[in-house]
Amino acid sequence: MPSILFWNVQRLGKTTSEKHKTIIKEVVAELSNHFAVSQTFFCEITSDTQLDDINVSKQVTVRRRAKSTRTAQLGYGAFNNQTGQEIPLLNTPVANYS
Repeated sequence: MPSILFWNVQRLGKTTSEKHKTIIKEVVAELSNHFAVSQTFFCEITSDTQLDDINVSKQVTVRRRAKSTRTAQLGYGAFNNQTGQEIPLLNTPVANYS
């Protein structure tokens, strides 16, 4: 039975080091091979980035208000592990203020 991977990658984006990206790619590859993971969903994407030939886009943004005046944004993105193609999460971008 195919499985999915949901992972909070803690600020994956353009400024993420190559070492950190390599670790993410290797973990996704291992899970794909050993547990038949067919789709990967990432949480906490800060900006669009590349993992080798896989394009990871910040597709959905959820903005949460803390007790202070600061807000935090959580970006989500997904891709198909077999093809490397991005999985569209929504037809239109969403900003949710809660």
